[in-house]
Amino acid sequence: MENLTELIFKEQRHYAMEMMNVTLYLSSIIKEKSLQERRQDNLNSKKHLPLIGVGPIIVIPQIALTIIGIILSAKGIIIDWHIKILKVPFVILGILFILYGFLLWYAANFKTKIDKHIENNKLATKGVYSIVRNPIYSAFLIIDIGFIFIENNLILFIIPIVCWLYMTILLKNTEEKWLYKLYGNEYKKYCKKVNRCIPIKRISKRGERL
Repeated sequence: MENLTELIFKEQRHYAMEMMNVTLYLSSIIKEKSLQERRQDNLNSKKHLPLIGVGPIIVIPQIALTIIGIILSAKGIIIDWHIKILKVPFVILGILFILYGFLLWYAANFKTKIDKHIENNKLATKGVYSIVRNPIYSAFLIIDIGFIFIENNLILFIIPIVCWLYMTILLKNTEEKWLYKLYGNEYKKYCKKVNRCIPIKRISKRGERL
C-alpha cells in the first residue's frame, strides 16, 4: 500500500512539474509575442507621417501673403489692375472658389479622414485623394484664389502662382520623400495617376481619365 501511495505521489509530482514547465513555456511565448507586438507598434508609430505634416509651413505664408496683397490693393498701394466689367463675374467666381475650397478641405478631413490613414500607416487614394494628392493644402490655395477674384485686381494673381511654386518645391523635398520611403512603388504609381496640387482628374494618352 505504501509503495502504491508513493508511486501515486511521484506521478502527481511529475505531472505537476510537467504542467509547470508547460505553463512557463506558454508564458514565455506569450511574453515574447507581446514584446514583438510592442516593437512593431513602436516601429509603426515611428514610421507614420506627422499628422500635421508641413501644413503650417505651406498654409500660413500663403494666407498671410494673400491678406497682405488684398490690403495693399484695397489701399491703392500696389498696381491697380481692376477691371470694372469683370467685377460681378469675378465676385461670383470668387464665391464658387471659396465654397469649392471649403468642400475640398471638408472631404479630406471628415469624409476620407486622413488622420486615421496616417495613424494606421495607410496611403489614402480614394475619395478626394483620387483627384488630388494634397487636397487640404490645395483647398487653402483655392480659397485664397477665391478672395483674390473678389478683390478684382489682376496683379494679385501673381500670389497663387508664387504659392503654387513654393508648395510644389516644399512638398517635393519633404512629404513626398517621406511617402516614397514608406510606401515605395505604391506611392510612385499613385503619383503617376493623381496631380500634386491641382484637383483635376488626369487624362491618359488615349484620352481616358486615370
